[in-house]
Amino acid sequence: MNSLRKLMKTAAIAALLLSFLPQARLHAAEAVKTEIAMTVDKTSVQSGDTFIVTVYAGQAVNLFGLQYTVEYNADLAEMSMDDIRYYGAFTYMQNDYAEPSGRKSFPLINEEPADGLVAYQPIADIPFKALGEGDVVLKLSGIKAVNRHSPPQEIQGHTTTQPVTVSIEAADSPVDSIPPSAPEIRLAAKTSSTVQLEWEPAADNVGVAGYLVFQDGLLYRTLPGTAAAAEITELSPSTAYSFTVKAKDAAGNESAPSNELRVILDPPNGSGGDGNSGEGDGNGTGEENGNGTETVPGLANGENSNAAAADQRFQIVDETDLQIALDDKVTLRPGSGIIGLTLPADSGLLLGQNSLEILFEGITLIIPPEVFTELINAAPKSFVTPAARISLQVQEADRELPGITVSSPGAGYRAAGHLYRLELALLPETGEPFMLEQFPKPVQASFHYEAGRMDREYTGVYRLNEETGKWEYAGGRVNDVNDTVTVQLQHFSVYGAMEYRPSFIDVPAGVWFAKPVGVLASKQIVQGVDGDHFQPGRQVTRAEFVRMIAGAVPLTSLHSANAAMDLPFTDIPASAWYRDAAAAAYAARIITGSDKGRFEPDRAITREEMTAILVRTSIFTSGAAWQPESTWTAAFRDFGAVSAWAKPYIAFAADQGLIKGGTDGAFSPKALTTRAEAAAAVYNFVLQEED
Repeated sequence: MNSLRKLMKTAAIAALLLSFLPQARLHAAEAVKTEIAMTVDKTSVQSGDTFIVTVYAGQAVNLFGLQYTVEYNADLAEMSMDDIRYYGAFTYMQNDYAEPSGRKSFPLINEEPADGLVAYQPIADIPFKALGEGDVVLKLSGIKAVNRHSPPQEIQGHTTTQPVTVSIEAADSPVDSIPPSAPEIRLAAKTSSTVQLEWEPAADNVGVAGYLVFQDGLLYRTLPGTAAAAEITELSPSTAYSFTVKAKDAAGNESAPSNELRVILDPPNGSGGDGNSGEGDGNGTGEENGNGTETVPGLANGENSNAAAADQRFQIVDETDLQIALDDKVTLRPGSGIIGLTLPADSGLLLGQNSLEILFEGITLIIPPEVFTELINAAPKSFVTPAARISLQVQEADRELPGITVSSPGAGYRAAGHLYRLELALLPETGEPFMLEQFPKPVQASFHYEAGRMDREYTGVYRLNEETGKWEYAGGRVNDVNDTVTVQLQHFSVYGAMEYRPSFIDVPAGVWFAKPVGVLASKQIVQGVDGDHFQPGRQVTRAEFVRMIAGAVPLTSLHSANAAMDLPFTDIPASAWYRDAAAAAYAARIITGSDKGRFEPDRAITREEMTAILVRTSIFTSGAAWQPESTWTAAFRDFGAVSAWAKPYIAFAADQGLIKGGTDGAFSPKALTTRAEAAAAVYNFVLQEED
């Protein structure tokens, strides 16, 4: 009954407030007038700030209902209806009024009318968001109140306070603490007295306001943010300079320095003597130096660049030789008997984006420009002088080196062609040559061999570890068309294309696993348990198989980067012989371990585990997305025995021909794998990857 009475009261109030119909006046003694007022919590705000208008009502607690209208400048303030707070028992009645912008009516119901009179009480807090700049004027109008008589009646004659004003000022600019990105500078041109730099525009969250150009660490010039080049003048001929550039934004944030660009200026016009100008004979009058055909000594005898004229086996390369490119390569063809080149110290700058291809008689090298640039940047600054040169040596090494037979086939190494000692160094005017321990980008080397001399599957490129005296497999892809073996080198040493046929007592010729074991052992993907035994029937462990995979696919770039990473496996010690391989495989998502944070390296691997690793390796090398489907299946009669997590891998491997079942049609997912079986699986995988 009370609920019904309350519903009837609410309907009556709504009818009065929403219709605005005139009602009969009360007797004067009962007509208590309601007073409406408003205040603001802030009279001055910034654009974007929030201010709150609080509406008060006097003599209102005994009312059934109340309505008022708030008027404001809609172009300067925005009302937040969803965040309005109502006080006491007053609640807002939703309505469908069509009201103009800057005007909002508030019909309220008093859920718990009380006896007595109260001078003032807050009934609503209305938040506004300040927009633009100017004065917002807020005022109240359209006051209506309904008493508790039955039926409820509207009370007339209410009063309001004066309008209130809020001043809005422009917002302070946000503090910008983010610096621009560092520019990447390059040499555009140089003469004997000027250098022209270029760079791509730096990036900034607000905008680049300027660039700071530094010469030898000192500020040379400030340029506007639209600049993308700078010319440095009044420099000295045949002098080495260093340049960097910083970007700066309007807030004063400076970027990190750009890459350091080291430049050796040209000699004065008409001078000679350094083999670079092409206009002198060393005294400024002859015609032989600088034509790209004279020879100087290189690293063969450890002499510096001042001992130039003694060795006729090194060919001079001048600036013009490095500026004629075809298909992103500058190609040089040294003459017969040449074992090396001397190049300008700024060869990296001269090449630009082009690689340098050198076609020696028995080996072809393709050197990225970044290698020359890094050689100069990494060298001591005192080494980079006008007299400095870069020496590239490609000298035939003695074939009578450890484990090599030139003509006898069979076990051991057999050279497919010449072996070469490769060296790249900066030759300062005085002092020892400077060499990089590792190249920033690999150098491609193609070794030529005699057609029909080698078995391609046993042939690769090997590096002599001069500390241990042992040969290490460096990789190599055989090309039967042009009779070459090509490899990517991360540093220089003694290299050569060789055929290697390892010999194990327990791997007799003709058995089904002889070739897989032999080929993988020749590439040092698998190793014997000692110098003479392979133990093909022994079960292979998870650590051993991961080491095989890491050697079979190009994970070497992940080895050094992840060797020191914190692996999630608690059972792989830092000193473990397989740790680098496990770190690289984990980084490539080839291994995951158990749900208990263990890798179980010494446990024998099952066939389903081995298959899963092979499939993940294939996914990694191909770069394809792995999207298994629950409907995938394989025709093995025991496919139901495959672990749920492994079924997509088994189905995929069977479809791709990576695995086969036994004669009985079973896959035997839980069966353990022997070293011979593992070698065969990896061998088949490598063959498929090469195809």
